[in-house]
Amino acid sequence: ALVTHYTILHRLLEKRASNAGLNKTRNSAVL
Repeated sequence: ALVTHYTILHRLLEKRASNAGLNKTRNSAVL
């Protein structure tokens, strides 16, 4: 159970990181 929970959290963190990266690239592109 702990392993699956950890993997889910890891995936969510990856999604947040990817979204933040996209936002940064978009902001830099606008600037």
